[in-house]
Amino acid sequence: MSLVQSYKPFRIRMAERNLSRKEVEEATGINRNTMSRLYNDKAVSIETLAVICDYLGCRIEDVVEFVPATD
Repeated sequence: MSLVQSYKPFRIRMAERNLSRKEVEEATGINRNTMSRLYNDKAVSIETLAVICDYLGCRIEDVVEFVPATD
């Protein structure tokens, strides 16, 4: 069984705080393409995740999880 990353926890945190993608982009400097990758569960750098965690005041496991691949 292979695992893939899911940024669903990140999207949930954004919704809980009523944050838009644009607000997060502007506050963190994360570009639109990277934000799109997050919304489509595509790989992003650990540095990007660190920026998000710093902004949200949380730990990495609060923004990403690994789930079974659904090939």
